[in-house]
Amino acid sequence: MESSHTKELALIRISLIADFTSTAQCSKDEFGIAIDLISEIAEMALSDDHKERISPDLWPEDGLDG
Repeated sequence: MESSHTKELALIRISLIADFTSTAQCSKDEFGIAIDLISEIAEMALSDDHKERISPDLWPEDGLDG
């Protein structure tokens, strides 16, 4: 249940950033920042989902892949 709530919040945040970016007259640098934020939020949501489907024993204790 928590995972679906986390995904929903991530999608809401992504949508909000995308809406602001598409309606604002932002510079190329500001647009790049918005795209980076969208990417980071999506990656966090996907990583959480991916980690839930894989045994915790397979993840290193320091949180780094590999």
